[in-house]
Amino acid sequence: MAGFLKKLFSGKREEKTETDLQKKFEIFKYDGLRAQRMGKIEYALKCFYDALELQEDYETLGYLANLHIRIGNFDKAEPLITRMIELEPEFPEPLLNRATVRFMLDNYHGTVEDYIRYIELKPEDASAYLLLGKAYLELKEYIQAVANLTKAITLNEEYVEAYIVRSEVLLSMKQYKEALQDADKAVELAPDDEHSWLQRAKIEERRGETDKAIADYQKVIKLNPFCDLAYIKQGRILVGEGKLQEAINAFSEAIEVNPDCTDAYLERGNARLMDSDETGAADDMKKALELDPKKCTRIDGKYDNLGENFSNLQGSVL
Repeated sequence: MAGFLKKLFSGKREEKTETDLQKKFEIFKYDGLRAQRMGKIEYALKCFYDALELQEDYETLGYLANLHIRIGNFDKAEPLITRMIELEPEFPEPLLNRATVRFMLDNYHGTVEDYIRYIELKPEDASAYLLLGKAYLELKEYIQAVANLTKAITLNEEYVEAYIVRSEVLLSMKQYKEALQDADKAVELAPDDEHSWLQRAKIEERRGETDKAIADYQKVIKLNPFCDLAYIKQGRILVGEGKLQEAINAFSEAIEVNPDCTDAYLERGNARLMDSDETGAADDMKKALELDPKKCTRIDGKYDNLGENFSNLQGSVL
């Protein structure tokens, strides 16, 4: 009898302990969610990790992984998503998430593997073929890229981004006519999308059709006056045509819309140097180096004419 009672009460204590642990787990998990909604990121991370110390939980792994992705901690998100895939290998969403994370980590081979597995589970998802095409583009496997982007377009004939990316692949293959056709299609489908016009302008510039390229860059600026890239691209064409003051004005407009645009200062500095304005060029170089000192490793040759002044600028910033 005594043995029975001991076993009975021992079992109740174990049950109570398990119940207490479950309550603690839920407290940490839902405190983490509340902290995340309130913007208390560090505390939310701590809560999710504390919850997982008590209990491995698929949903909590997802919350923690997504939070790391949100703040750019892709290297910390990847193993969490990998564990989710191990727990539920038939769920497609974690494969898609890990592929995205691996893309951000420049692990393009891993990205391709995940997208292929995802497509096996969801073969009619056009976006997966688009993303797989992007990964192949990064790997310079252009034929595979074109094939998957074409599949995306087959599934969705109005897929603007797929036309733009396929256009970029074809441009990399120097198939300018076909690249322009895709860019034209993107512009036709989305005339208010600046990315479509940027892509077409890029192809026209590569083909030497600079007047058309400038017109398209101006269209981009009309759609989005804060697109510093369009001003810079336009300015580079003008430099190539020897229209230095117009180019300087274009680079100045880029700086006006984005005062922290390193490339705009670099390009304006180069144009000013070509226009015999060494003082202005030095000022632009100083600002560029303040914004991004690493750029100095790539610009020495362009600014050789500044001589000792440029070396002094490098030394003062570095």
